[in-house]
Amino acid sequence: MRSRQNSGKNIVCYCPKILTANVDKTLAPKFRVLQELGLTERALEKLFRRSVNFSTNRLGANVDYLREVLGSDEKVIKVIQRSWWMFSLNYAKKLSPNLLVLKKNGLSDDKMNTYVKKPSCLLRNPDWLEATIKKVEPVLGIPPESPRFVDGLKMVISLSESTIDMKSGIFRSFGWSDSEILTMTRSLPSCLRGSEAKLQASLKFFMRKLGYTAAYLATHPKLLVYSLDKRVMPRYEVLEILKEKKLLKNNFSLCSVSALSVEKFIKDFVMPYNEFVPNLYEAYTNATGHPQKIK
Repeated sequence: MRSRQNSGKNIVCYCPKILTANVDKTLAPKFRVLQELGLTERALEKLFRRSVNFSTNRLGANVDYLREVLGSDEKVIKVIQRSWWMFSLNYAKKLSPNLLVLKKNGLSDDKMNTYVKKPSCLLRNPDWLEATIKKVEPVLGIPPESPRFVDGLKMVISLSESTIDMKSGIFRSFGWSDSEILTMTRSLPSCLRGSEAKLQASLKFFMRKLGYTAAYLATHPKLLVYSLDKRVMPRYEVLEILKEKKLLKNNFSLCSVSALSVEKFIKDFVMPYNEFVPNLYEAYTNATGHPQKIK
């Protein structure tokens, strides 16, 4: 009871206008729909802090539509929490035409559901979405049947063609061919999400300092996504120290080591050698910018 009272107080503090709403006709039906769906009190509090300007009928219709499309209340809750500002819209009217566009272009139900969970792009004009889908393969080299097509579409939606051209130009300035760029984007389109400065710094480090080729990076694109300062370089320095002291039995690649979780890297490459290399643990964790206590 106390937690419910606190939730109510918090909602009123953030949205005092709620006091003017009719409890029986306006508020209670909305709370009932969302509680039956399974939203926790904390989630309800967060939601009603933001807005109460949506009709109960529209809310109920949207919940029913999302249930039909997504197939589970858990997924519906995620949409509501991420896209609360869409409650006042008619989901069926807004989303259905664009879902038909996605289906017509060969996207599976699972891939389409990815967009329903973050539906902002499905509010656009269907002709715009159709034209954008047609750009993915020529711009990024990703065909519709590829498991990376959804990621590629997200990139084409979020980045203009001029931005993609500019970032591709950065790779060309380091000697990359267009086919190598397409090999990279087909595998991991999010490589283009990094800023111009990050891309240049990463390419300078891997190609000029370490001597990696474009062909190698194109087939190991995750190296270009990881944080250079907080992940790649600190781990590279640890590997170099261990190699110099001949403490490593195997020749581990920086790519495989960079893919490890922080905990796994510390467990396998730092703690076993800490007594042989004084302050190795402290040096590594300080270099990452997130010093951690030894457990």
